[in-house]
Amino acid sequence: MTNNFNKMRFFFFLAMLVVLINTTSVDAYYTGRKPENGIIYVELGSVDQKYRNSWTSAFVNWSERNSYRSIRYRSGSSNLMTAQYDSSRPNAYGRIVYNNSSSKYTTPFRTYLNTYRSQIVNNSNVRISTASHEIGHALGLADLEDSSHSIMNTKRDRTTLIYATSRDISRVNAQ
Repeated sequence: MTNNFNKMRFFFFLAMLVVLINTTSVDAYYTGRKPENGIIYVELGSVDQKYRNSWTSAFVNWSERNSYRSIRYRSGSSNLMTAQYDSSRPNAYGRIVYNNSSSKYTTPFRTYLNTYRSQIVNNSNVRISTASHEIGHALGLADLEDSSHSIMNTKRDRTTLIYATSRDISRVNAQ
């Protein structure tokens, strides 16, 4: 009887272990989307040079620090980075819109810096911080609303935290 009980305990433990190992973790850090390919080609919109410089600075920083995802400029790409005056979203520093019917991929997308915000117009660090944040979405990361040191933290100080942190990079590389 004890032998049968021990066998049942063993198989129950083994079954639980298999279930736990095969369970996909759910992390609020991810959007559930990711780029379809390892390289994201982007087009910079026809906007003032200061906005183009901010996007370039942000995507070069992400690309240099990622293990297997990079962002590169390509004229005519369906992934557009630009600036737009959007008074319908007065609290938004930037926005990304996924231009596909799949909830699986972030690409193609259109993202912009919201020039309705005076901080976007007047402060290069805020522009770069916002561009870095929006690129995080293109790489599959979700907004964070906690006190974490992350470019995806919506409450970060945009004048000092302007690039992805090591935490952001490791999250993207882990996907």
